[in-house]
Amino acid sequence: MRRTRRGSTAQVFVLGIQKAGTTAIATLLARATGNSLTSDFMHHEKDMEYRLRVIHRDVPFDQFLRKNRKYLSRAIVKDPNLSFFYDELVEHFPDAKFVFISRDPRDNIRSTLNWMKLPGNLEDLGPPFEHHPYKFESWKLMIEGKFPPVGGNTYIERLANRWKLAVDSYLRHRDRIALIRYEDFMKDKAAAITSLAREVGLEPSCDVTKDLDVQYQPRGNREVTWNEFFGAPNLHRIEDLCAPEMEQLGYCPLDSNLKLTPAG
Repeated sequence: MRRTRRGSTAQVFVLGIQKAGTTAIATLLARATGNSLTSDFMHHEKDMEYRLRVIHRDVPFDQFLRKNRKYLSRAIVKDPNLSFFYDELVEHFPDAKFVFISRDPRDNIRSTLNWMKLPGNLEDLGPPFEHHPYKFESWKLMIEGKFPPVGGNTYIERLANRWKLAVDSYLRHRDRIALIRYEDFMKDKAAAITSLAREVGLEPSCDVTKDLDVQYQPRGNREVTWNEFFGAPNLHRIEDLCAPEMEQLGYCPLDSNLKLTPAG
């Protein structure tokens, strides 16, 4: 098993945006290859002020790694929040492999808002949602554009810019990161996991057939179309902001009259 110069045994880091299928893909990758998995370990940090300091880079990355050494000792480490620390991870884990999981931003943002029981068609959330019962404080900070810091005049713009930030990190280093699109994974899960495992130097040795259709995260409402969920103004906001990255990942913006909105 590869070792980093810091003494960790982490072999593979699975990155991506929340609600992009990271839990399902990382779990299946670990089970298919018989490897241990750490998933979403940053949620174990109860001190939100400390988490904010980490994401704002006010905490030395060495200190962050030392504090979370036990979570980083697993063979596969999955945490979407690490997507914003690729350069630091490569520096400290030079022998590790990296995976980036992408999902169409329109589906990704819709699934995020479904999970948080928030609408997608408002100009901004405003006072009615000031006391919304967010499941995790970090998700509220994501909506506010603080985790990590991103710009945007509305919650839709902030979520779109967060998607862009993570994808841009992948695109800058695409020659060193294995890409798996959630949409391709859904077409043939077994083949996608087998291919991914071999791409990152792991051998798929275990049968995961019974695990393929397990619902690892609560499923959002995929029946409502993008246009119905977001409304034309917010849908245009997502497409206008994310268009360059969408094109590079093979996600086609809708035509301007929005006649062909897929259900997702």
